Amino acid sequence: MTENVSKEEKFQHDAFINHEKFEKQYESISEYDQNMAAFSERTAASHADTSKHFLQEGFKLKENTSSMEKLSVLLEQVRQSDPKLAQQAEQYLSDIINKDWDFSSKYSQDKEKNKEVDLDGSKRGFWGKLKNKAKNFIKPNNNKSMLESAIADFKRQAIDNPQEIENLKIHARSSEKSGNSSEKVSFSQLFSQRNEFLDQYNAESSRARADKERSLQKAEDYNKSAQNAQQNIDKIHEIRDKTAQEIELRSMARETSGIKDIQANTGIDRLADKAKAMEGMTPEQRLAYRMSLLRGTSKEEAKPVVKREMDSNIMKKTIEGKTYS
Repeated sequence: MTENVSKEEKFQHDAFINHEKFEKQYESISEYDQNMAAFSERTAASHADTSKHFLQEGFKLKENTSSMEKLSVLLEQVRQSDPKLAQQAEQYLSDIINKDWDFSSKYSQDKEKNKEVDLDGSKRGFWGKLKNKAKNFIKPNNNKSMLESAIADFKRQAIDNPQEIENLKIHARSSEKSGNSSEKVSFSQLFSQRNEFLDQYNAESSRARADKERSLQKAEDYNKSAQNAQQNIDKIHEIRDKTAQEIELRSMARETSGIKDIQANTGIDRLADKAKAMEGMTPEQRLAYRMSLLRGTSKEEAKPVVKREMDSNIMKKTIEGKTYS
C-alpha cells in the first residue's frame, strides 16, 4: 500500500514539476508501441498470406492428383490377390509416368486420354473386346476392370496436369541415392512424393497460422501498452489542471479571507468584517456563508467610507522630506 502511495505521489510530483519531460516520455512510449503494433499487424497479415498460399498449393496438388489415392489402394489389394496383374499395372503406369508427352493439338490430347486401357492385351481384336465386356458384365467389380478404370482416370489427370507430374518426378528422382535425371520413376515413388508434398504444405500452412496468431497477440499487447501511455498523458493533464484550479481557489480564499489585505497593510480588516457578518448565524449558516465566499457567489454589501484625518505637522514634514530628496 505504501509503495503504491509513494508511486502515485511521485507521479503527481513529476506530472506537475517535470511536466514537459514527463509527458514526452509517455508520448515516446505511445509512439513506439503504436509503430510496433502496426508492424506486428503487417507481419500477421504476411503470415496469413503464407498460410493461405500453402493451403492453396496443397489443395491444388490434391485435386490434380486425386485419382492416385484410389489407384494406390487398388494396387495394394491386387498385389495380395493377383501379383501378375499388379505387375502388369505397374509396368503400364511406369510407361505413362516416364513417357515424354508431346501433343501438337488438343485433338491428340483428347485421343490419348480416351484411348482404352488394356493391361494384358486381351482387348485386341473383336473377340477379345467382346470377352472383356462379357466378363465385366458378369463380374463388374473384378480387379482388372477396376484397375483399368482407375489407371484411365490417372492418365487423364497426368495429361491435363503435365507440370504437376513432372515436378513430382523430379523430386522423386532427387530423393533417390543416384539422383539420375533419366532414371525411371515408379507409381509408388510418385505417390509417395505426392504425399510428402501434401504433408509439407499442411505443416507450412499450420506453422504460418501459428506465427500469425503470435503476431496478432503481440499487436494486441503493444496496443494495450500504447493505450496505457496515452492514459498516463491524459492523467498528467488532469493533475496539472486540478493543481492549477486548487492554486486559484487558494488565492481566492486568501483574498476573501483578508490575508492579502493584512500583508499589504491596506487598512481593510476583512476578517473582522466577516466575523461581524456572521454574528447571530448558526454553525450551518456560517459554513454556507464561508463556502459562498470561496465560490465567489456571495453578495458583498457596500461599506461606509471612513474619514481619516492626519496631523498637519506630520503632513508638512512629509512634504519637506520629498522636496529635499
